[in-house]
Amino acid sequence: MSIPSLPDDLIPEFLARLSPTPLMRFRCVSKSWRALIDSPEFKRMQLRHSTLHYNASDYVFRGHHASGYRICAARWDSAANFQNTLRTIKGSPLSEIALGNSRLVGACNGLICMEDKATPTRVILWNPWIRKSFELPYSRVQSKLSGYLRTLNRSFHYGFGYDDSTDDYKLVRLVQHQVSLHAPAWCEVKVYSLKSNSWRRLPEFPYAVSQGSQRSSGVLCNHALHWIVQGDSIAAIDLKSEEYRLVPMPEILSDKCWWDLGLLEGCLCILSTEYSDPKGTFVLLWVMKDYGRKDSWTKTLRVPVTKFYSTGYIDPIGYSEANKQLVLHKKNQGFLWFYTENPRRGETARIPNLYSTMEGYVCAGSLVQPFGGYGIKKGIKRSRK
Repeated sequence: MSIPSLPDDLIPEFLARLSPTPLMRFRCVSKSWRALIDSPEFKRMQLRHSTLHYNASDYVFRGHHASGYRICAARWDSAANFQNTLRTIKGSPLSEIALGNSRLVGACNGLICMEDKATPTRVILWNPWIRKSFELPYSRVQSKLSGYLRTLNRSFHYGFGYDDSTDDYKLVRLVQHQVSLHAPAWCEVKVYSLKSNSWRRLPEFPYAVSQGSQRSSGVLCNHALHWIVQGDSIAAIDLKSEEYRLVPMPEILSDKCWWDLGLLEGCLCILSTEYSDPKGTFVLLWVMKDYGRKDSWTKTLRVPVTKFYSTGYIDPIGYSEANKQLVLHKKNQGFLWFYTENPRRGETARIPNLYSTMEGYVCAGSLVQPFGGYGIKKGIKRSRK
């Protein structure tokens, strides 16, 4: 009896629907399968399938465990599924101790960008599904100041994304210098290209990044990275044109509320805490349904702050599969699922053995290689431009 086999033209379509972990094992089946899985065309096909269903992706976040810090992941389409799929991702390029002094500053197409805060110029790209990582070449900070003033009141702000016009992954680094609170700030901008494995300097950023924002990394939306800047505005750096612009804000925000940026299923959003209501303090979620249009800001959630136990950094993750629940991450406290028809109803996920949860990103598994120069692993000279 012969073993049935798939037609050759169906094999790529079948394999592209699998996650990267079994695909890495299937490279050992034959030389033809290895060549297929390693081909750029197949990697793009697999990525399209992987990102087709947003709520089927993992939420990857940094967590504080009894034995140290680690990178965790879970499916977030329901509170029950979150608890059942919660796991530690092995193979982190940073140790559990080093993870305590680092942060995730972006994620795109399966690549996670990590900053080592002990050495802020050190940045690592990591694809945890294929267990490959790459440390970006060093690029020195160029300052107008001299001596000890070069590092006084200096802050680093990173943003990571993909430029589909050049098929390139880019990292933007803002280094803001401000000698004192009353002195004007100036901000150096550099952009790293994974395709060329090199840094370039852009014109000085004409805005001052707000130090009151809980999120220091840029929010990727519509091929641009966004930061809150002084004056209660949103500034963006376009990854394609590498130009700067301001994004309109909703007029409803007042000086009596705290607010921060986020991303909700591809839309720029604002989470604000409203203090002016005599009935108490409320958390509001605003979503920009049509990017760039001021009148498209829509309030989609308003719940008492008691649902979050306290004010502070809240990160929207997305909607459940049936769009019945909105999933939010409350930093250091956990995850909440709010029913969209009745936001006062909700569920929380119990996370055993985790003291706290830090920043995280929705991330789809992919075969994208994190190496600079598209695959050059050795002999890379450290650029000091």
